[in-house]
Amino acid sequence: MSDKDYALIYEIFDQIDEGISRIFYYFAPIQSPIDFTKNYDNQMRLDAISMMLIAIGESIKKLEKKISPSQFERFPNVDWRGAKGIRDILSHTYFQIQPEVIFQTCREDIPILQTAIQALKSEYNC
Repeated sequence: MSDKDYALIYEIFDQIDEGISRIFYYFAPIQSPIDFTKNYDNQMRLDAISMMLIAIGESIKKLEKKISPSQFERFPNVDWRGAKGIRDILSHTYFQIQPEVIFQTCREDIPILQTAIQALKSEYNC
């Protein structure tokens, strides 16, 4: 793998890390799915989280082209397909976002994804 490939992989990991950090920040005051609809500020949180999920899904698609599938297989508890799929759903049906799905994703899936990304990132010395 060339230095250019490593640099791109580093950039992708960095983008995913940043997206996850933003999701945690935006999600912090949300205690239930209904909170997303209580006021305009929380609706903006839902929008911001959705945008980060789109960006993360796209970055995972790019990462799949750069690292071995076996790297992803080492983390069977991460729904890699779902992470890419939510990107497609949010991008194409934006006005049909279900707060319950976003809440569940933030509460349960994002922490698991963060652990896997940090482990992969450390293996590439990023």
